[in-house]
Amino acid sequence: MTSSIDDIEQLISCKNMSPELAVPHVIPIKDVREFMSNSDNYNGDIEDLKDTLEAKTQQCKGVLKLLNEKLHLKLSTLDKVKKDMLTLADDMKKPTASTRFVINHEKIKLNYLDESEPKECELAEALEWINLKMGSLYCEIVGLESDVDYITYLERMSELNMRNVIEFYEGENKVEPDKLTV
Repeated sequence: MTSSIDDIEQLISCKNMSPELAVPHVIPIKDVREFMSNSDNYNGDIEDLKDTLEAKTQQCKGVLKLLNEKLHLKLSTLDKVKKDMLTLADDMKKPTASTRFVINHEKIKLNYLDESEPKECELAEALEWINLKMGSLYCEIVGLESDVDYITYLERMSELNMRNVIEFYEGENKVEPDKLTV
């Protein structure tokens, strides 16, 4: 269960690695006997091994929580962009649209949850910006959903590894199942 910096996976949606989004190095334990015989993995204390495996599971849960929060923000922002686009389309159909947007150069205010400052621009720029924003949000959402799936996979694998190790240890040492629980 050793890991080096080269083994750390990166998330698609978060290229700047922050400690909160560090992906644990989780690999499936295919041969529990071989895994347990390696002193790098198991030092003779089952509780240490359980703590290590549980720490990876908890790390996955923490990363999942952060990714889901980011995903929720992006989905909410996308909903707002879509509503703004529909509102603007309705405004452009009104008889006063040419006066408002072409003659008077009325500015359109755009302010979204994932941005710090509102933006005011003319109609053509607003339409262009909304288009770019929607495309960008779709890409970010796909990346976040992929990361959520990947971290969920790692979390399940970590839980399965712990269960397999405990079952193997119980079988080898004839420990009462109550004493070692997942």
